[in-house]
Amino acid sequence: MFLRKKRAQKYKHLQRNFTIYKNIKTAIFAAFLITGSYCNAAMEQYFDDDYEGIIDVTDQIPVIKLKADRSDSYWEYIPDVAHYKCADWSSCVGIAHNVSRESAKKYAGENSNITFFFFVKGAVIILDNLEASPPLIRYFYQNDAVFFSGDQKKTICWGSAAGYADGYVKRDQ
Repeated sequence: MFLRKKRAQKYKHLQRNFTIYKNIKTAIFAAFLITGSYCNAAMEQYFDDDYEGIIDVTDQIPVIKLKADRSDSYWEYIPDVAHYKCADWSSCVGIAHNVSRESAKKYAGENSNITFFFFVKGAVIILDNLEASPPLIRYFYQNDAVFFSGDQKKTICWGSAAGYADGYVKRDQ
C-alpha cells in the first residue's frame, strides 16, 4: 500500500511538472510570436513534435529595401564611414558622448568651425594607427559623435566603417 501511494505521489509530481513545462513552452512560443522574434530553427529545436506540418511562409512576403538617407539641406550623409585611422587627426575639434544623431547635427550646425563629423551607430569602433610612433589607438562607443574642422577637400579622409559609423559633411550654404 505504501509503495502504491509513493508512486501515485510521484506520478502527480511528474504530471504537475509536465503541465508547468507545457505552460512555459506555450508562453515562450507566444513571446516569440508577439515580439516578432520567431526564429524557425530555434522553434523547430524545441517545438518540432507539436507543430508538425506547419509551413513557414514568411519568405513569400515581398522584401522592401529602403535606402537609409539621412541627408538634409544642411548635411550630406555618407553611410558606413569614419575618419580614417591613419589620417591626420589634428583637425579634430572634439567628441560628444552618448548623444543622439540629431543633437550632434544641431551642435555641429551651430558651430561654424565644424565642417564634418562621424556618428558611431555600432557598439564600438576601434581605430588604431600602429604605424605611428608611438602606436596610437582610439575607442569610440555607440552614440559618440566626433567633430572636425578645416577645409573639407583637404581634411576629410573617410575609412570604411560598415555598420559602425556614418559621416556627415556640412553643405555649402
